[in-house]
Amino acid sequence: ARYRQVIWMVGDARSGSSWVADMLASTCGYRQMFEPFHPIEVAKFSGYALNHFQRPGSENDALQSKLDDVFNGRVRNLRVNQAADRFFCSGLLVKDVFASLIAAWAQERFPHVQLVVQMRNPLAVAVSKARKSRSRWTSGPAELLEQRALVEAHLKPHVAFLRHIEARDDLLLKHIAVWAIIHSSLFHDLDARKV
Repeated sequence: ARYRQVIWMVGDARSGSSWVADMLASTCGYRQMFEPFHPIEVAKFSGYALNHFQRPGSENDALQSKLDDVFNGRVRNLRVNQAADRFFCSGLLVKDVFASLIAAWAQERFPHVQLVVQMRNPLAVAVSKARKSRSRWTSGPAELLEQRALVEAHLKPHVAFLRHIEARDDLLLKHIAVWAIIHSSLFHDLDARKV
């Protein structure tokens, strides 16, 4: 059934979003879905890039259908539903650190979904990611530069600088660059929607 209230928490990995989502879900009596947009762990989103970008105003019926399943709680995956410990819920909280670059696009199609952006200091995020090096997330700007639509929309003036960062043997700098790309692209697209 359609949830009366849907909260969608996005941001970068290692930003404290799991802790905040757990607290919100338990306090508000929400069903929680954990990272349904993970293209490696969730078959429904296989084939998409980690931190897939979708330009606001563009068409993508397949992605819209998949998001409709997410926001109606119709994703069957043990990892996604690991915190779904309530039979009766007053709402749905979707927490995902791989969905920030589709959030502005999705807000056009799902205006009833309340978007929350969880942010943490980029250096703290980078240090935390470096300490958990076995986890799978976007490891540097080169992965994001493979997405032509993202480059055209946001990164074109910065490609040479981002390739310079990627060429350096500095994991912290690469994670900070990813943080900057995710947040600047997201906020630019959200601001553009207000015009």
